[in-house]
Amino acid sequence: MVLSPKNIVVRMPNWLGDAVMASPVLQLLKQKFPDARLTLYGTKASLALFEHDPFVDHFLTLDKNKSGQLKIQELKDCKFDYGVLLTNSFSSAWLFFRAKIPTRLGFSKDMRGLFLTHSLPYPKDKSKMHHIELYQELLKRVGINKGSNPKLYLSDAEKMWATNFLSEHHIEPGSILIGVNPSAAFGSSKCWLEERFRELSIELLKHSSTHLLFFGDPSAKEKNERICSGLKNSTNLAGETSIRQLMALTQKCDLFLTNDSGPMHIACALDTPVVALFGSTSPEATGPYGRGVYLRKKVSCSPCYKRECPIDFRCMKAIKVQDVHFTIQNQLEKYKKNIAEID
Repeated sequence: MVLSPKNIVVRMPNWLGDAVMASPVLQLLKQKFPDARLTLYGTKASLALFEHDPFVDHFLTLDKNKSGQLKIQELKDCKFDYGVLLTNSFSSAWLFFRAKIPTRLGFSKDMRGLFLTHSLPYPKDKSKMHHIELYQELLKRVGINKGSNPKLYLSDAEKMWATNFLSEHHIEPGSILIGVNPSAAFGSSKCWLEERFRELSIELLKHSSTHLLFFGDPSAKEKNERICSGLKNSTNLAGETSIRQLMALTQKCDLFLTNDSGPMHIACALDTPVVALFGSTSPEATGPYGRGVYLRKKVSCSPCYKRECPIDFRCMKAIKVQDVHFTIQNQLEKYKKNIAEID
């Protein structure tokens, strides 16, 4: 083991939500090894989250079009002496091994232990420990015992861009701004019913100072349009923002309503109050941190972690519009933005 590493590389998770949950690892590594150069290795999307992170020195983008040999040479050329694998794939451990990084830290899942110098068994029941704690548990293997919460960083220019964006869209500074994320990348089983998002939106917009921002990737554009079509004070931004712009606007929101998704974790890491809806996944493992609450109705088949519900979608159907509306009001009141009670 390299006792005082000078050149650390961290293989970041590909999913945005996982990358956010792994973010405390960066701060903890930098605090433990303040003189080391810290490089993030990952997809373009996941690395975008950390563009202004004060603990990161360099980025190395994973190019899936490159052959394995080219990737190995790329890592060799950087002369890393310490590698942390926050992914669980066999290929990522094999890559660090072939690149001859002296210290290789990761979970020993799927026979990866052969390629790691320091490994930890992956929990058999992934629903029992929150992923934020799971990533930090890995660091205990090398003597890093402190805990930390996810945090993302924006530049002053990005914050100003968001302010100007709201002004250009005639959203007054005193408005109650609610971000809405009706989709999730993993599959439909994580998504609350479309018609209920619309019904809830109608209720929220009965308060004249409320404005809804609907987020999502390009594939969510039509779904968002069906939800907010004809509604005043609503803006469909699906496919219209970069990840950094999504972050900047999310931080401007007084509350963020979402399924279990990457944007949920982004909102939490930006200290925006969150109301999250859970069905097929476990809030104990991936629920919101910080200013976040979740709604889940316990049913016998949840969590199932399936992309699509094979039966009657009882987990999400059990979450009623009035339950979500009540929770949103409570959170807005808690964080000093009030929607008047509607008879």
